[in-house]
Amino acid sequence: MDAVGKLLCVFITLNSLKSFSADATFDVLPRVCLYQTDPICNVDLTISWRHNKTACLKISGHEHQIQCAKSVENIHLSIQLYSDTTIQLVDAKTSQQVDSHTIKLLSAERPALKKRRLSWSLF
Repeated sequence: MDAVGKLLCVFITLNSLKSFSADATFDVLPRVCLYQTDPICNVDLTISWRHNKTACLKISGHEHQIQCAKSVENIHLSIQLYSDTTIQLVDAKTSQQVDSHTIKLLSAERPALKKRRLSWSLF
């Protein structure tokens, strides 16, 4: 096999390895939700996506789809989170996951600092 044949073979192989999500853009903001005392967080999400096929927005752990379209810019979704939650974009026909983003819950309180005893002495 000559150099051109090897290069063509590598190109075809790499092209066939592209993931399904290569044709899609998907963004969810914010990706972090801060809570004060109880690990419950109310968050207003801004979600956008563009895909060459109809795709649906879904929250992991829920069966129903929120919205389906080829392209959506800046939809707003208010949800209450009790744990880290994954927002998924799935193909409308095959239900195959196109992309996903996880919203993480973080405590806004700082952990108390421990008093440290000095390990040295002058005497």
